[in-house]
Amino acid sequence: ARSVDGAVWASCDHYSVNGQADAGHVFLWTPGPQPVARVLRHTTRKPSALSFGPGGRVLAVGNFLDARNQAVVELWETATGRLIDQVLVSSSEQINAVAISPDGQFLATHDDAAQEIRVMRLTGPGGALLGQPLSGQPPIRLRSRAARVTKVAFKRPQPDQPVYRIGFSTSPDRQIRAEFHLSEPDLIRLAEPAPEGAY
Repeated sequence: ARSVDGAVWASCDHYSVNGQADAGHVFLWTPGPQPVARVLRHTTRKPSALSFGPGGRVLAVGNFLDARNQAVVELWETATGRLIDQVLVSSSEQINAVAISPDGQFLATHDDAAQEIRVMRLTGPGGALLGQPLSGQPPIRLRSRAARVTKVAFKRPQPDQPVYRIGFSTSPDRQIRAEFHLSEPDLIRLAEPAPEGAY
């Protein structure tokens, strides 16, 4: 994953430690002639998806099911390495995608068991990050009617479309073929896959 301004990158891996359960690292990279990495997170959860907020200040981490059959989304403060909040998304399905909106207001992920796209508000009216942005409030739930979600992404509002659109894919190629508007609960199917860079 890369922050929108390209100032920071993130990567992840998992490996076996002394034959025990896989450990999941998330690394932050400062680009340059000799990129420098530091460990943001090292837990037994295996990361599956990453998404930066504006300026790379926060990073959302989606995880595969862990040893307790819990698939959790985490939100991290990149400057301090502080875990801001986390929320259980599913106890039976993997998390394949997370996305933070370009203005940092929302985080989207999915629950394949309930066939839902979940949208959580991260900031308050003044733009400040909420104290418990993932677990402190009920999410907006959008019915995807899909057995498996492989990608979620926000489309920046246009002047004639003031409300965010959330595109998602249900296919292995991760092409977006359907979308929701936050103001309308109905699914909109696209006539053609969205072009690269549209979301």
